Amino acid sequence: MSILNAKRPENIKAHMLMSKKVLKIDRDTPVASVAHALTQHKLSSAPVLDKAGSVIGFITLGDCLKCLVNCLFHDHAIQKTAADVMTTNVISASEETDLFELENLLVNRGIHDLPVINSDGELLGMISRRDAVAGIEKLYRDTNKYREELKTPLELTLCERMKYIARS
Repeated sequence: MSILNAKRPENIKAHMLMSKKVLKIDRDTPVASVAHALTQHKLSSAPVLDKAGSVIGFITLGDCLKCLVNCLFHDHAIQKTAADVMTTNVISASEETDLFELENLLVNRGIHDLPVINSDGELLGMISRRDAVAGIEKLYRDTNKYREELKTPLELTLCERMKYIARS
């Protein structure tokens, strides 16, 4: 491949990385059921939705663990719901959030999973740190390939030169 065919790596956006298959938790789900669902699906967190499908919170295994331990320690019934223990200050991304903004949110804010929502607050998908690492690794490979292609010596026949000039 030569400089003529070199393809600049594309800017990676949230919609390209997000998982669309998401475990969604209803606000009225008992904490014990949330804990069971998260462990069954091997997830560390999930968005909590209202009846309209908008994200109103986020619940983690840590939230469940703290609630269940307190209930067992104090020997009272576990009647709390996702709405009682969820984080309501949800940090999210839009589908157009780029990879470098995602990295800033995930690493500098200590977030492991990030909901992707539209302008109406509806859940579109989720991005994990693993998704972001896969995206940055692909961008890294594509960028290195592009740089190598730019270094390739350019030897053109007269016919190729004419096509290149006509293209410009």
